[in-house]
Amino acid sequence: MNRSVVLSATVVSALLGTVVGFVFGWVAMQPMGLIAGGIVGYSVSRTSDAIFDSLLSGFLGGILALVLVNALNYTTQVTQVGDAAAAAGQQAIFLTISGLLFVPGAYAVGALLTAPTVVYLKPRVRRAFGQQTA
Repeated sequence: MNRSVVLSATVVSALLGTVVGFVFGWVAMQPMGLIAGGIVGYSVSRTSDAIFDSLLSGFLGGILALVLVNALNYTTQVTQVGDAAAAAGQQAIFLTISGLLFVPGAYAVGALLTAPTVVYLKPRVRRAFGQQTA
């Protein structure tokens, strides 16, 4: 396991997912696991590392993105409504439905599909474009 790759893929996918989730909603957040898988697949050299690291970074990225999106949505609702209790109730509904059921799993599956594919295609693409492969 390459911790720096997992951490960078987690943070990048979570930040992109936060922006997308805040602007477009939780449904648009789900493909952001593909970003984590792409980063992991490009950074590692073995498929076994890609599988484990992509699952971990995808799942953690999904959880971190949900925490950040909920914090942004909560502050937005509090400033618009002016009632912290009403905003907390709205956020609890959002977190239960989208957060716990869909987003972390979708991040992990997207990363799991992307990382081994990138590891498999990386030397072939380099060879096709004339670069040296290790």
